Amino acid sequence: MRRGRATFTSRFGFYMAAAGSAIGLGTFWRFPYIAGANGGGGFVFLYVFAVAIIGLSVLVAELMLGKVTRFNVVGALSYRSWVGKSKGWRFFGILGLAASFVILSYYTIISGWVIHFVVQAAAGKFTRSDMSSGIVIDQLMAKTILQILLVSVHLIVTMSIVGRGVQDGIEKSSRVFMPLLFLIVLFLLGHSMFLPGAREALRFMFYPDFSRLSTMGLIEAVGHALFSLSLGFGAMVAYGSYLRPEVHLPSEAVFVSVIDTILSLCAGMVIFPIVFTANVAPNAGPGLLFKTLPVIFGQFAMGYWVALAFFVCLYFAALSSSISLFEGLVAYFMDEKKLTRSGATILVSGISLVLAVFTVASETSVINVTIAGRTMLEVADQYLINWTLPVVALGVSLYTGFKVPDDIRRQEFIDEANPAAVKLYPTWVAMVRWFIPALIIFAMAIQVSWFIF
Repeated sequence: MRRGRATFTSRFGFYMAAAGSAIGLGTFWRFPYIAGANGGGGFVFLYVFAVAIIGLSVLVAELMLGKVTRFNVVGALSYRSWVGKSKGWRFFGILGLAASFVILSYYTIISGWVIHFVVQAAAGKFTRSDMSSGIVIDQLMAKTILQILLVSVHLIVTMSIVGRGVQDGIEKSSRVFMPLLFLIVLFLLGHSMFLPGAREALRFMFYPDFSRLSTMGLIEAVGHALFSLSLGFGAMVAYGSYLRPEVHLPSEAVFVSVIDTILSLCAGMVIFPIVFTANVAPNAGPGLLFKTLPVIFGQFAMGYWVALAFFVCLYFAALSSSISLFEGLVAYFMDEKKLTRSGATILVSGISLVLAVFTVASETSVINVTIAGRTMLEVADQYLINWTLPVVALGVSLYTGFKVPDDIRRQEFIDEANPAAVKLYPTWVAMVRWFIPALIIFAMAIQVSWFIF
């Protein structure tokens, strides 16, 4: 184990940072639209099941790799004490980092949109009677320079946090904006539960009608379970490397998984009552947040405050996503390329800005352009989240199950004061060795057959 690695100062600090990583932009932007596209309750049931069975097990594995090795995901997957000179396992870590860069590049664009929408909400734009669907996002998409400026603002904010380090940057900021995010969600939830469409929305979300769920819905439930917990990017391996030695990993993983799942469900319970009250189709797609909801806000009492609170909440979620993706990449460049934190932060920011500018300057709208009936965001989701993340999770599971020595796994998993951990250990080992790899391979085979036929 490496010594001298920075650590979180408290469990609460880790909880807020890890919860911020898990409760990201995907919780509020992605979960509602894919749940709506896959029929609601059936998908929600499978998603919760996937988090409990697959996500939780892989989360323990990623945190364990980071905590034991004190390395980033690439360094942890090529730890010499376990694999010798073999470099094959590095592929999974590099694949996860590549996915981080791609997702970070378009997340910075979406985060820039959210900043714009916060400003528009504060100016009362969404309470005007002449507000029409998509007008704000369409006007923004026509302004390339403004989008690049918004991307730059978001990157500067993220850099200022990550560049200050684990304790002074990530942990301190998470202690502030994560409790604020929880309070805003409670406010929005209280508002949505009193809307006329709340009852229909709750039935849509929690009544499992599996007849409306396709085979690809099962695949997307697994992919989103990994995505919502920030698994497959290297972020949780990096966060695990900052944990104190006395931390009991299964307990931390359960807490993060439960909080993430609750917030994902709350996001649906905030958005779907608004959607059903306004008689909008729940499967409106990625444009739901930026085209449909801004028009709806103006139809409700307290519409100004609800719109402002919603987009501020959305930006906190976007910022937490960016911080975790940033840190996973920064940890790689610090560990493997021996850069300073400030140098690694600038490098990651520069690459992300170039990728984002390329996307914006292409003069295509990632909302409006479609490929085989799917928007660009949906295509990116399909290939990155439904393909890349499961492959990385497959590698992490097999590596943890077969390469990490059993005595180390036991030491990190078992708490002698907790009999349940002793009993669950053999089950968890079987999960990461056999069940999760088999399930992921089966899911990938379904996707390949679906793609071909």
